Formats: sequence, C-alpha cells, structure tokens
Amino acid sequence: MRVHADSQRRYNRSFLRGIGILHCKEGDLAVYVKDLSRMGVGFYSPRQLFPCDWIELQLPGKALLNLQIIRCLRIRDRCFDCGTVCDFSANNSKLTR
Repeated sequence: MRVHADSQRRYNRSFLRGIGILHCKEGDLAVYVKDLSRMGVGFYSPRQLFPCDWIELQLPGKALLNLQIIRCLRIRDRCFDCGTVCDFSANNSKLTR
C-alpha cells in the first residue's frame, strides 16, 4: 500500500507500522517504524538524531539495516520524525561503539 499515490519520489513508500530496535553510538532504543521504500526507512524516535549519523535498525523479523540519517524533525517532546537512506555497499557496521 502506498503512502502517497501522487508522490514524485523515485521509489514509492509502503506502510510498515511496528516497533524497531535502533542501535546508535549513544546506545540502543526502541523506535516506531512508519514506512519504508527501496532507498530508506522513516521512523519516530524518542531521541534527537543528527544528519549524517550512521545507525543500525533491526526490523521485526527482518535483517539488520545500515542507515544514514538525512532528516530529524522535532514533532513534540521526546518525539522526532526521522528519515534515513540505506547503505547498500556496507557489509559491516559503520558504528563505532
């Protein structure tokens, strides 16, 4: 199911509602995944993330994704709307813990 039928995006987004586990330099936290496409994932985070940061996202029943933050907008207190792009060339994690 598409999010926006008239979208000008290269790849259409699909609904994917559920909890994911985000692994970042500051630690692990639960996020609410809202949609995904062939190029990235959108989710809500309780913590602000910064563009160009690398994260790993574990989706329920799916593989671990290496992602780069490209957008993080504050919606309200402890709620940030984040957008990412996939790193298809990465075989190893880019995180330094």
